[in-house]
Amino acid sequence: MKEINNKLALKAGSWYIISNFAVKSISIITTPIFTRLLSTTDFGITNTYSSWLGIFTILGTLDIYSCVQIARHDYNDKEMDAFISSVLSVSSFSTILLYLIIKIFGDTAISFIGLPPILIDIMFLEILFSNAFTILQTRHRAEFKYKEFVILSAMIAILSPILSIVLVSLQNSHLYFGKILGNTIPKIIISIFIFIHIMKKGKCVYKKDYWKYALIISVPLIPHHLSGNILNHFDKIMINQYVSASDTGLYSLAYSYASVLSIAWTSFNQAWTPWFYGKMKEKNIQEIKRFAKPYTIAFSGIFIGMLFLGPEAIKFFAPKEYWGAKWVVPPVLLGLFFQFVYSLYVNVEFYYKKTQFIAIGTVMAAILNIVLNYIFIPRYGYLAASYTTLAGYIAIFVFHYPISKKWDKRDLYGEKFIFSWIFLMIGVTITATIFYNTLFVRIVLLLAVFGILLIRNKNQLLEMIRSLRKK
Repeated sequence: MKEINNKLALKAGSWYIISNFAVKSISIITTPIFTRLLSTTDFGITNTYSSWLGIFTILGTLDIYSCVQIARHDYNDKEMDAFISSVLSVSSFSTILLYLIIKIFGDTAISFIGLPPILIDIMFLEILFSNAFTILQTRHRAEFKYKEFVILSAMIAILSPILSIVLVSLQNSHLYFGKILGNTIPKIIISIFIFIHIMKKGKCVYKKDYWKYALIISVPLIPHHLSGNILNHFDKIMINQYVSASDTGLYSLAYSYASVLSIAWTSFNQAWTPWFYGKMKEKNIQEIKRFAKPYTIAFSGIFIGMLFLGPEAIKFFAPKEYWGAKWVVPPVLLGLFFQFVYSLYVNVEFYYKKTQFIAIGTVMAAILNIVLNYIFIPRYGYLAASYTTLAGYIAIFVFHYPISKKWDKRDLYGEKFIFSWIFLMIGVTITATIFYNTLFVRIVLLLAVFGILLIRNKNQLLEMIRSLRKK
């Protein structure tokens, strides 16, 4: 049974990575279309909407999906049906409550958010129903149901950009509205059917034990995920407020390119986490340590490739007025590399259900990020936001590493390797940035770095390949 589980985990994990890249790449591929259809201001408004969507999703839904993956190990299939419908109910009630609070504050809230009222209404409708989609997808990952995961993700990923292009083309003004509406409609329609399916199958709106279980795990994570969202997106909101929507558009383009690495991290982590939890439960620490190094090297390969080709990617993604955004790429990518590293240790805290400590570190980093943004964005513009975000991710890693060691003192990943690798990636980032105006030098350096990595880590990579073949 153990071998079967390993095979299933490997197969599902591979599909999560492939499908995530395929699905998310559709959004990336269509970016050049939208940068040519939308002005930098329209592009900035659509990204400001996305930033607020992420923040209000966490606050409204109580981040309830976070408990699903852990609950899968504590409840059987029949209980999970009831559990899922019950936690969907509590998160739906809280979303409606948050929407009503914003409506009560009226013009004050609208002025602070900086979006037209109609966009706020659309946003909360999306949050209410897409929460069902997120919960179901989380359950699919926990149960290795990769086919369902791929199908649902692909439907939304394909329909959204097509509808967005059509609606933008039909608009004479306020083009951002067509882009936002096109992204939202397919997800809302599909999520409504999922919402009904979950409630009919689970037949449970309220059960005290389920609500208590979910809230104990998820509520302490709200500050963590909210702060993480602030690190990822609040800089765009502050650029919009302190500089201009046009500069938000420039910054957002660089972030759109960097999001490829974020997709890689999400995909890798979704595949890694269930496997990691299983190995921790089996107390198979040697296998965790054995795969941690090639796992890190594989992710770093994507990071290095994107780093060295950043300026050319920006030129491909957008017309000339966007090209200054290339200088945002190196610090943002390095910040996402630190996100990958700290997630290794956050997963340990998740496993031991010490989610309150996860929140503390991320909140501290978010506060640091907001303060630094407040100081430096008005002085140095949108470029400053990329470095303040990097500082926030480094701060999270510095906090979470010792906290995770408090709950598990074993050398799970090989600390000597992890720390030496961090300094290596910092050096690679600085070197690439120095030569950002010289393509030939960057190509030579990229080939050299890849060659050295392959030669020095050949044995570990071959061992990982042999292991995968056996499994």
